[in-house]
Amino acid sequence: MHRGRDRWITVFVDNLPDSFDPKGLFSLFNNFGVVRDVFIPNKRRRISSTRFGFVRYDCRVAANVAIQRANGLWVEDRALKVKEADFNSDQRRVVNANTFGATKTTKQKTAFVGGNVQNNRGMRRTFAEVLTGNREVTM
Repeated sequence: MHRGRDRWITVFVDNLPDSFDPKGLFSLFNNFGVVRDVFIPNKRRRISSTRFGFVRYDCRVAANVAIQRANGLWVEDRALKVKEADFNSDQRRVVNANTFGATKTTKQKTAFVGGNVQNNRGMRRTFAEVLTGNREVTM
Protein backbone atom coordinates (compact mmCIF):
# COMPACT_ATOMS: atom_id res chain seq x y z
CA MET A 1 0.00 0.00 0.00
CA HIS A 2 1.49 3.34 -1.08
CA ARG A 3 0.74 6.03 1.48
CA GLY A 4 2.32 8.96 -0.34
CA ARG A 5 5.54 10.83 0.22
CA ASP A 6 4.04 13.09 2.88
CA ARG A 7 3.91 10.10 5.25
CA TRP A 8 7.48 8.96 4.70
CA ILE A 9 9.86 9.07 7.66
CA THR A 10 13.30 10.41 6.82
CA VAL A 11 16.34 9.21 8.74
CA PHE A 12 19.49 11.35 8.81
CA VAL A 13 22.77 9.41 8.66
CA ASP A 14 25.97 11.29 9.51
CA ASN A 15 29.66 10.35 9.44
CA LEU A 16 29.50 8.24 6.26
CA PRO A 17 32.80 6.79 5.02
CA ASP A 18 34.15 8.30 1.78
CA SER A 19 33.79 4.99 -0.06
CA PHE A 20 30.07 4.65 0.82
CA ASP A 21 27.68 5.18 -2.09
CA PRO A 22 23.85 5.25 -2.27
CA LYS A 23 23.74 1.55 -3.14
CA GLY A 24 25.71 0.66 0.00
CA LEU A 25 23.52 2.93 2.14
CA PHE A 26 20.41 1.28 0.68
CA SER A 27 21.76 -2.21 1.32
CA LEU A 28 22.72 -1.44 4.92
CA PHE A 29 19.44 0.20 5.90
CA ASN A 30 17.27 -2.30 4.02
CA ASN A 31 18.24 -4.77 6.78
CA PHE A 32 16.01 -2.78 9.19
CA GLY A 33 12.95 -2.39 6.96
CA VAL A 34 11.87 -1.64 3.40
CA VAL A 35 13.80 1.42 2.22
CA ARG A 36 11.88 3.67 -0.16
CA ASP A 37 14.62 6.12 -1.07
CA VAL A 38 18.21 7.08 -0.25
CA PHE A 39 20.13 10.26 -0.99
CA ILE A 40 23.75 11.26 -0.37
CA PRO A 41 24.44 14.93 -1.24
CA ASN A 42 27.71 15.88 -2.89
CA LYS A 43 28.56 18.28 -0.08
CA ARG A 44 29.99 17.76 3.40
CA ARG A 45 29.16 19.13 6.85
CA ARG A 46 30.87 22.47 7.44
CA ILE A 47 32.41 21.93 10.85
CA SER A 48 33.30 18.25 10.85
CA SER A 49 33.76 17.85 7.06
CA THR A 50 31.94 14.50 7.23
CA ARG A 51 29.62 13.08 4.61
CA PHE A 52 25.96 12.54 5.36
CA GLY A 53 22.89 11.02 3.76
CA PHE A 54 19.18 10.44 4.09
CA VAL A 55 17.16 7.22 4.13
CA ARG A 56 13.37 7.21 3.79
CA TYR A 57 10.92 4.63 5.08
CA ASP A 58 7.13 4.50 4.83
CA CYS A 59 6.89 2.71 8.17
CA ARG A 60 7.66 4.48 11.46
CA VAL A 61 8.52 1.17 13.17
CA ALA A 62 11.17 0.37 10.52
CA ALA A 63 12.60 3.90 10.84
CA ASN A 64 12.80 3.59 14.63
CA VAL A 65 14.48 0.19 14.37
CA ALA A 66 17.00 1.64 11.91
CA ILE A 67 17.75 4.55 14.25
CA GLN A 68 18.21 2.28 17.27
CA ARG A 69 20.33 -0.36 15.54
CA ALA A 70 22.42 1.76 13.15
CA ASN A 71 23.28 4.60 15.52
CA GLY A 72 26.86 3.93 16.60
CA LEU A 73 27.30 1.11 14.07
CA TRP A 74 30.86 0.95 12.74
CA VAL A 75 31.16 1.03 8.96
CA GLU A 76 34.75 0.77 7.80
CA ASP A 77 36.59 3.19 10.12
CA ARG A 78 33.63 5.36 11.19
CA ALA A 79 30.79 5.12 13.69
CA LEU A 80 27.52 6.18 12.08
CA LYS A 81 25.37 8.82 13.75
CA VAL A 82 21.72 8.17 12.97
CA LYS A 83 18.61 10.12 13.98
CA GLU A 84 15.26 11.16 12.57
CA ALA A 85 15.65 14.10 10.19
CA ASP A 86 14.25 17.37 11.48
CA PHE A 87 13.24 19.54 8.53
CA ASN A 88 10.91 21.75 10.62
CA SER A 89 13.52 23.13 13.01
CA ASP A 90 12.54 26.06 15.23
CA GLN A 91 15.74 27.86 14.30
CA ARG A 92 15.21 30.93 12.15
CA ARG A 93 17.71 33.30 10.55
CA VAL A 94 16.97 36.89 11.59
CA VAL A 95 18.61 40.23 10.97
CA ASN A 96 20.45 41.64 13.97
CA ALA A 97 19.29 45.25 14.39
CA ASN A 98 22.60 46.39 15.93
CA THR A 99 24.74 45.35 12.97
CA PHE A 100 22.56 45.69 9.88
CA GLY A 101 23.25 42.94 7.40
CA ALA A 102 24.75 40.52 9.91
CA THR A 103 22.65 37.52 10.86
CA LYS A 104 22.24 35.46 13.97
CA THR A 105 20.33 32.29 14.74
CA THR A 106 17.53 32.32 17.28
CA LYS A 107 15.12 29.68 18.53
CA GLN A 108 12.44 32.28 19.16
CA LYS A 109 9.45 31.93 16.85
CA THR A 110 8.10 35.06 15.23
CA ALA A 111 4.92 35.68 13.29
CA PHE A 112 3.32 38.60 11.50
CA VAL A 113 0.07 39.49 13.26
CA GLY A 114 -2.00 42.35 11.82
CA GLY A 115 1.00 44.27 10.47
CA ASN A 116 3.00 43.69 13.66
CA VAL A 117 5.73 41.19 14.40
CA GLN A 118 4.84 38.95 17.34
CA ASN A 119 7.19 36.50 18.97
CA ASN A 120 6.29 33.47 21.08
CA ARG A 121 6.32 35.62 24.25
CA GLY A 122 3.44 37.78 22.98
CA MET A 123 5.52 40.93 22.49
CA ARG A 124 4.70 42.98 19.39
CA ARG A 125 6.73 45.39 17.27
CA THR A 126 5.92 46.86 13.90
CA PHE A 127 7.94 45.75 10.93
CA ALA A 128 9.61 49.19 10.82
CA GLU A 129 10.58 48.90 14.51
CA VAL A 130 12.20 45.56 13.83
CA LEU A 131 14.21 46.95 10.91
CA THR A 132 15.30 50.11 12.70
CA GLY A 133 16.16 48.29 15.92
CA ASN A 134 13.66 50.10 18.14
CA ARG A 135 13.69 48.14 21.38
CA GLU A 136 10.42 49.45 22.82
CA VAL A 137 7.89 46.65 22.74
CA THR A 138 4.12 46.82 23.06
CA MET A 139 2.25 43.99 24.71
